[in-house]
Amino acid sequence: MILITANELNFKQHLNKQIQHYSGGNKRKVSAAIALIGYPSILLFDEPTAGMDIGARRLLWKQIWKLREEGRSVVLTSHS
Repeated sequence: MILITANELNFKQHLNKQIQHYSGGNKRKVSAAIALIGYPSILLFDEPTAGMDIGARRLLWKQIWKLREEGRSVVLTSHS
């Protein structure tokens, strides 16, 4: 699952780096990927796209929509 998510969230090229060397946006992607491990039925995201570039935001939102279509519950918090 993590490799599929790395492809889908576009951070596969960074998998050989330690997370301390990731940008803030890539750290967010990894956090989202970790939340997806084990196919949980309920996902809680706190500002999941904060600090991400526009392309990365779009990729994460596509994944969130896929989760919703699979019948999983997604709870998001936002300051927007």
